Amino acid sequence: MLYIYQHTTRYALSLLPLIQGQTERACHMWTLAIDMILTEESAKGKTHFELDQTHNGILHQLLSNRALIHQKNGDFQAAVEDAEACCQASPGFEKGHLRLLDALVGLGATREERTKAATRGLRACPTSKELEDVMDVLVGGGGSDAASPMEEGDEAEVAAQLEATRLIADDPADPRRCMASGDLGSIFATGAHGLPQDLDLAEKYLSIGATGGDAPSQRNYGLLLLDTGRPAEGAEELRKAATQGDEEATRVLGQLGSEAKQKAMEAKMQLGLLASQGDERAREMLETLTQQGLI
Repeated sequence: MLYIYQHTTRYALSLLPLIQGQTERACHMWTLAIDMILTEESAKGKTHFELDQTHNGILHQLLSNRALIHQKNGDFQAAVEDAEACCQASPGFEKGHLRLLDALVGLGATREERTKAATRGLRACPTSKELEDVMDVLVGGGGSDAASPMEEGDEAEVAAQLEATRLIADDPADPRRCMASGDLGSIFATGAHGLPQDLDLAEKYLSIGATGGDAPSQRNYGLLLLDTGRPAEGAEELRKAATQGDEEATRVLGQLGSEAKQKAMEAKMQLGLLASQGDERAREMLETLTQQGLI
């Protein structure tokens, strides 16, 4: 079964671009691969996220591809369902959130429903310019799809949603507290939705979400700590998020690692130069750091 599964997914992901236009065949192959992942014995009781991790990110790619096929075929309900599942399998996969928003438009979803989807997408992918652009349109930035400017009722609705989020975030007994705290902290960190930027409140709420194990909160808390000059703490929060499969946290950690290596190389060269010029202290530092594996 494992060999058949690997063969099928490899075929589905690698060969189907060669038969673009044959949407029925493409959809059949992706469905076969998805069903194999979801129905195998080891899948029982596991979430889409866990299955995606187990299968090296294949599940979210398959769901994203099939959502696109459903979208092109005009089956917007199926496209929404696959895009939703894709976002659950890989929250940090930007394309999944964009697929969901496209499908919601095709389905005729309300602006409120699309705004919620865009908000969730930006929370998972805070650096996504495309999701930011969609949010700008939905919240009143312009375009034929939005009310421009934002109407009074919309402003009141956003204010009510923010207040409801704050109440949940401030209630230790509410099981939704971690996620709400992460949302609120991210809003305070950026000054979104008309709230003034407040880094103290951002840290307070992001810390609650991060401590509760919410991956987007850990990632955004880590980014906030980096921005406020606490790289060691920030890297630790990013590592926690990356362990849960957060792609943005993984990317930032990789970037931090590259920068650290570059700085270590520069320090080694500088110490070596000073040591070659007879600086005994530089020689001792170079020897100690080399022995400790720091450079």
